[in-house]
Amino acid sequence: MSHIVEIIRMKMRQGVGEDEVLAASERANELFRRMPGLLRRTLLGPDGQGMWTDISEFADLPSVERAKTIAHEQPGDASVYFGLVEKASLAYERLEVKTQLAESAVSS
Repeated sequence: MSHIVEIIRMKMRQGVGEDEVLAASERANELFRRMPGLLRRTLLGPDGQGMWTDISEFADLPSVERAKTIAHEQPGDASVYFGLVEKASLAYERLEVKTQLAESAVSS
């Protein structure tokens, strides 16, 4: 089975600054680092409309499901991060990776 990419698009609550988002994201990474099957996580944004994009790549679909369970059972600093989010803005997408260029194959 191919890797799974989960994409979360979101807007932060009114008054939440970029530094606060980045600090909360770094604290949340402590939980994310312990998630089996999580290969990488990237936070992008904000774009011109204030939307952030959180991209996580997992080894397989069961890893995504385990990560959701861990996040709910041991929220810790992840709950602070997600607490900054305007809930009505959340949009989730889960896609299967079909092809990928390895970092070592990219020349500078």
